[in-house]
Amino acid sequence: MPVYLNTYETHEAYGGPEEGGWWFTCGTPVQSVLINDEDFEEWFEAADPDKLHEMRTAATLRYTQGKAPTPIQNGSGGYSFMVGDDTPTTYREENSYRSCFEEHYGKPYPEERPYYC
Repeated sequence: MPVYLNTYETHEAYGGPEEGGWWFTCGTPVQSVLINDEDFEEWFEAADPDKLHEMRTAATLRYTQGKAPTPIQNGSGGYSFMVGDDTPTTYREENSYRSCFEEHYGKPYPEERPYYC
């Protein structure tokens, strides 16, 4: 499987009122870069951990750098770097970004909304 460096916009979404209320993390891919066509496991094991950390950090900073954060207009007090992302959305908290290495092109998560058991 190839190696991708994916950057996600992440936010907490309200799950429901059970147990005093609970939240879950959602992610929307904002960039996906093919790093290598090698086997993911072999590449990851052979890679320098410091270099991997630098690559993840650089990808996240590069995506947000130079973009002015705008307040999210939903009462959460959060800020977003996404253009046009200040539209009110029910049960949405502040946005943040994270980058990670994966075996696939970036895809939204979770695939299905979690439910309280």
